[in-house]
Amino acid sequence: MDMPVSARREPLKRLRSRAIAAVGCGAIAALVVTCDMPPSFGDEYRDSSTNFIAAHSLTEPPLATDLVTPLDSLALWDWAWRGQTVDIFEYMTLDMTTYAGTGPGGTDAGLLETVNLAVNPSFSGGLTTGWSASALASISGAGTIHGSALQGTTPSATDYVYIGDTLFSDASATAHSYTLSFNATGTTGLRYIESGYFDLQTPSWSATGPSSILVSNISTGTSQVIGLTNSGVGNFVFDDVSAIRADVPATKWSMVLRLSPVDTQPSLAPGIYEFSLYVKRPPTHFFSTDATRGDDEDYASRFVTLRMTQTTGSDVQTIAMKSYDLTALADPDVWTELTLRMPSGSNFTFDEDTETQVIELSISPMNPSAPEAGAVLIANPSLMFYIDGY
Repeated sequence: MDMPVSARREPLKRLRSRAIAAVGCGAIAALVVTCDMPPSFGDEYRDSSTNFIAAHSLTEPPLATDLVTPLDSLALWDWAWRGQTVDIFEYMTLDMTTYAGTGPGGTDAGLLETVNLAVNPSFSGGLTTGWSASALASISGAGTIHGSALQGTTPSATDYVYIGDTLFSDASATAHSYTLSFNATGTTGLRYIESGYFDLQTPSWSATGPSSILVSNISTGTSQVIGLTNSGVGNFVFDDVSAIRADVPATKWSMVLRLSPVDTQPSLAPGIYEFSLYVKRPPTHFFSTDATRGDDEDYASRFVTLRMTQTTGSDVQTIAMKSYDLTALADPDVWTELTLRMPSGSNFTFDEDTETQVIELSISPMNPSAPEAGAVLIANPSLMFYIDGY
């Protein structure tokens, strides 16, 4: 007897037990002769263009204030950082309304953004809000990198330009730490000191792209500040400031889809997969390194990171991950498909009988090794199965 191919493939051991117990097939010997075993893989598994997550189109994840949707819910797009930040600040957003119908082929697109926690990031109009100067040091908005910029002068090693909690839009009574990124010039000899540690540190300042420093233990009304001094060696200039929470793992600044075997169509099977996504730079947004960005505060993400993770109980293993440099695209203003494949010898291995999470797909609008605020348009996430390899 012929069994229909189900779009939700059952594990082979379950199919075998059902066939043996089937009524009307007679003795096992007769069953072997007269009954066809249900196929473990139907045609849909042999078509590598089948999108296993087609039913999970992009949707706006639960808000940080959502206390009803369980954390780590299956089969919905969610924030990896939800429940990790202590407070209920909306650190990332996905706007599925503004760009509806503007994706490839008229599909829906969403604006995925990591919120810049730094106030006054471009010093527009020469404003120096969030920055102060001590003793004989001085600050002004007279500097220039991309439009207006902050210029600091520290005549001696005991003078410094400093920041406190007023620079950060999410400052709360609970202390936070931040990665502060910025473009800078005049950094020769520039060092920084965190007032609680009195430890002068010399970062590896970059002349070709954003530099970054770690700012620790900032809370509302804190006396903890970070001071910058260049020991009287000229002026230094900062521009295009970006702040990201550093006390939450950088890989958590992402949107994720957690799946059990039965959460896809067809159902998940162990093996080799490809995860892909279309991306584009949003209109009116500029990369932090764009020479023409001026005082625009709408940052475009310079990187997008895709990740495929396997979960087996408490064991979490990254099977494949890649950060894509959007500034290196031939044209970042047109839709480009990013494709993540598993390295040679890697694949998903899991128990198909489980009803718990086995994999997680992750989309992050940054490079976790150099986190920076920004936004990117995304569309058409896909997960394809390669039964015979790529």
